[in-house]
Amino acid sequence: SLRAGAPADVFILVPMSDWPSDPARGANDYLPLHAEALAALGRGAEAEALVAKYDKYLMPGQHARMARLLASAWVRSGDLARAQQALRAAGADADSSDAAGLIALYEGRLDAARALLRGSRDQSADMALVLGIVSRVRGDAAPQLGAAFLALARGDSVAATQRFVEAAERHPEAASAILLAAARVHAARNDTKSAVAVWQRIVEQYASAPEAAEAELEWARALRRSGDAAGAIAHLEHLILNAPQSALLPQARRELDLVRG
Repeated sequence: SLRAGAPADVFILVPMSDWPSDPARGANDYLPLHAEALAALGRGAEAEALVAKYDKYLMPGQHARMARLLASAWVRSGDLARAQQALRAAGADADSSDAAGLIALYEGRLDAARALLRGSRDQSADMALVLGIVSRVRGDAAPQLGAAFLALARGDSVAATQRFVEAAERHPEAASAILLAAARVHAARNDTKSAVAVWQRIVEQYASAPEAAEAELEWARALRRSGDAAGAIAHLEHLILNAPQSALLPQARRELDLVRG
């Protein structure tokens, strides 16, 4: 569940109701799973309370791991001060963790973020988005991009989209990927009008970029949901003709069958 991007399922698969009968086993076998799930969800306070409750049952060497997971939880919720405090508690090996890399990104230190996140084993969609953008942005500093991801971690989607648009202007070499991140945030907020405006900009201004296919597919889906079947068909046919190598082509064909049906 953790690797598949469904961390909330951990609480169902390994319920805490099973722990009281054997708290030592719960601490050493199950606590890391719960702490990692809470970290993935950005629920730092809950992770910290849970680790504190079972701390006395942890085996030697587990405390540093728990501290790294707490740092990850805090950094994903945008609390950099607590994240840094947890990293200090984790010891020197935490300097190469994903949490340290994300802190560097949030602070706009792109050179450090790029180096630290290069070896990340995090397979979540959020990390894929970060890595996809960081790998394409040139230069060692990206304060607007860092501010965008920090706002996103803190749940401030309005500020995040604004900062992503600013970062796209600052980093034209990765503008299509950064704008697609802004569109995804708009779509997650059900702000279809704003999302469509960004998708349209990507399709029209960055037609040769790999993100153009996703932008046009999502634009077509929005048109279908709004009842504009003709517009959806036009964009899907355009996508199929102009992006024959895209991994999204099967989805575009299914969408075309759906809207025609």
